[in-house]
Amino acid sequence: MVTDGAVTAEGHRIHYREAGDGALVVLLHGGIIDAARVSWPPVIERLAPDHRVVAPDLLGYGESDLAPGPYSIPRHAAVVADVLDELDLGPVTLVGLSVGGGVAMQVALD
Repeated sequence: MVTDGAVTAEGHRIHYREAGDGALVVLLHGGIIDAARVSWPPVIERLAPDHRVVAPDLLGYGESDLAPGPYSIPRHAAVVADVLDELDLGPVTLVGLSVGGGVAMQVALD
């Protein structure tokens, strides 16, 4: 079962979807009109039987807060890193689609 939650990261409300139990996978969606609810439902469904899946809406997307720009890869990475800390997720496997891939790489580099 997929549940919705929210945390405050970098001073903004960040919405996320969560399902499953097991090794942790964090899914980061792409840009333009994307969100966790748009790109990830079939992936969450397939991963959830064996993994804990967390899929946040990036800042300014989906049900997360809008904020004054810029919406850059480093800013999204800082917000995602804070989400991981706020949820006390520890080591995770990051999976990114399009812009989310750049964010995942930046989080890993940071």
